[in-house]
Amino acid sequence: MSTKIPVQQHNPSSERAFSASRNKIHARLITGFYQNIRLISMYALLALYFVTPWISYNGHPALLFNTLDRQSYLFGMSFLPQDYFYLTLVVLLAVFLLFSVSTFAGRAFCGYGCPQTIWVHAFMFIEQLCEGQRHQRIRMDKKNNWEINVAVRRALKHGLWFALALATGLTFVAYFVGVKQLFGHVGTFALWGMHLPLPTISPTIAVFIGIFTLATYVNAGWMREQICFHICPYGRIQSAMIDKDTLIVSYDSERGEPRSSNANEGQSGDCIDCKMCVQVCPTGIDIRNGLQMECIQCAACIDACNDIMDKINKPHGLVRYTTTRQQTLKQPTRILRPRLVIYCLVMGALIAALGYGLYARKPLQIDSLKDRNQSYKLASPLVINSYSIKITNKGQTSANYLIGLQQHTDLLQLHYRASPIYLTPGESMAIPLTISAAEASLYTIDTAGTGNLHITFTLINSNKATVKALSRNEFRFPSPAERAKLARDNAL
Repeated sequence: MSTKIPVQQHNPSSERAFSASRNKIHARLITGFYQNIRLISMYALLALYFVTPWISYNGHPALLFNTLDRQSYLFGMSFLPQDYFYLTLVVLLAVFLLFSVSTFAGRAFCGYGCPQTIWVHAFMFIEQLCEGQRHQRIRMDKKNNWEINVAVRRALKHGLWFALALATGLTFVAYFVGVKQLFGHVGTFALWGMHLPLPTISPTIAVFIGIFTLATYVNAGWMREQICFHICPYGRIQSAMIDKDTLIVSYDSERGEPRSSNANEGQSGDCIDCKMCVQVCPTGIDIRNGLQMECIQCAACIDACNDIMDKINKPHGLVRYTTTRQQTLKQPTRILRPRLVIYCLVMGALIAALGYGLYARKPLQIDSLKDRNQSYKLASPLVINSYSIKITNKGQTSANYLIGLQQHTDLLQLHYRASPIYLTPGESMAIPLTISAAEASLYTIDTAGTGNLHITFTLINSNKATVKALSRNEFRFPSPAERAKLARDNAL
């Protein structure tokens, strides 16, 4: 029977309860090996988030989920609602990537790449910048909020918080409406006789900006760890996604116990009970109590403990990344496990499917639908079939197009509105079309007497004269048996 990793869930105290009156956690911001990695990853992702909407590609945003026109853009490719199965593949790939990371490195995503963690860290940095270090913030909480020094510092903090939250809300909406739509309309307002520019935003867009601004301000500024404790489900399913070989942040109790404030005491362990690991934890837990649901694996406690070990001339690793197999069972960690291999194989299949789908994806699409109310129409000596042709331009350039046939061009004649057909990027157009043919000539090629010809519509770029898209259909006409029946009916 396999040994499960013990996950401790302490009884909720006043500081863990989902309440605005909880004891506020003042985490100490420190530097160290893992914190430097976190800073690079978190602020690189933060910069990418703010910069991406401003990047253009061929005159369009490089990434845009245009909900108004129901189309999205990704580096020169247009995606319409019928293409959203690509999004399904991306979501599945992200899910299995999370499974793989969780199996290999526990909650590394929470500590190094989760948006909540990134924005909370940015808000904590602003808080430290305005109100000082941890001990200064704790003292300030005990003071009167209306003291001049306290009021000014907190007003500055909340002002910067709101500015970052507003920038977050504006950027998030820009992913869906575009930067030009968001900031392109500029009006003016008068201030002390001066006419200053002011972007004009529609009420609907303004409401969404307000919602995401408020959500960012509340989540990162006020709720913080409460999101991880009570709203995010990932912490509660953590124990089901890790095993004995998963990297976790763990305290070496064999080396650290018994604790003593005197590092040179003969029978004491290496832990001097400085509680620095608690002070730097953004969720306020004590890693020495074991693996806990609230741990986001940010490794701040590792850097803090290593710093203390340097000061007391002890080796690093009292708190470290390790596995249950290595620390408890004293066995080498197994990197390749069946579950991890399966996750990687599934990801590989999803990547292959997504890559092939994007590679084989055509920038033009043509769909033909035959008139179901009437198989054919007789207008002696012609047979006429009616169709509805839908053309979609998924590319990033406007062009003129012609509809044609791939076969039987000497027998069949197309009739549709004036050509060429002009389509802008992302535009779809439905075109009624008829095909006529001399009935007698059809029998010369229908030797089987089926009354049916297979045809293929082509969509041709009128500038390059190359076939861009195909759609198969059929052309119906009276078979010899049907023609004989019609003759008998007419004779009667």
